[in-house]
Amino acid sequence: AKRAHRRRYLITPTAAMPVLGNVKSYNRYEAESVFGVITSPTANACFDADGRLAVAGALQHTLLWDVRTGALERTLYGGDEHEVSLIARSPDGRHVAVGHTDGSIRFWRLADGQCVATFAGHTSAVTAMCFDERGAVLVSGARDTDIVVWDVVAECGLYRLRGHKDAVTGVALVRPGGGTDRKLLISSSKDTFVKVWDLDNQHCVQTLVGHRGEVCALALNRDHTRLYTGSVDQDLRVWMFSDAAAAAAAAAVSAGAEGEEVGAGASADQQQSSKKQKRSAA
Repeated sequence: AKRAHRRRYLITPTAAMPVLGNVKSYNRYEAESVFGVITSPTANACFDADGRLAVAGALQHTLLWDVRTGALERTLYGGDEHEVSLIARSPDGRHVAVGHTDGSIRFWRLADGQCVATFAGHTSAVTAMCFDERGAVLVSGARDTDIVVWDVVAECGLYRLRGHKDAVTGVALVRPGGGTDRKLLISSSKDTFVKVWDLDNQHCVQTLVGHRGEVCALALNRDHTRLYTGSVDQDLRVWMFSDAAAAAAAAAVSAGAEGEEVGAGASADQQQSSKKQKRSAA
């Protein structure tokens, strides 16, 4: 049997072929298009007023899905670069506010898919939003630690609230006439704190301290008399509003008490301890 001879080749560099040592060069590829996206894991989803459409963030766009047929009804084009980070529905269910990772917020009308307003007040991803009862005021929080209050009708920013040291994770407007007659805003953050803001004075009137980890969620009950906060420390805390404390806090702020954060509410644990102290004193 004849043995097959293997030919060996030696390639030597030439003047047109420089020696790069161990460095290898690769072709650079970039994605040209994306298809088949239903929703993105970085964004939430919500329903319209009738519950017929599901509004979901899909990369940099917002998709309107027909829940009954499962068909894509409309695409709200949000640009070419920055993904959707959060969606908030207006109280009437006819509009949605869509926050993006660049800090911009687009206000969309669902009936015809028109962007009726664009807000630019944050420098990083929008992480929290809420409307007032009429849908005329929008509050947004972001990773830049700022909270901005927007006038939706006038399409402008009203004022900025600063005080958190990390990303804002939740915002909620307290309805006057519930647990308090003051115009209050509640905000939570990854800095472990929950802050109470008096919107008339645009000041923080109380910082709720108790959680040992990032506060990841907050919610108000239907009567707006209690606040619920959840944290990564596995605690769920319940806080009760006190109108007398809120009035005292507003008076202290208006009097120029700098550096003081006086109570606009009290936690359930604090109220129970105060009751026990009164009983023991009696």
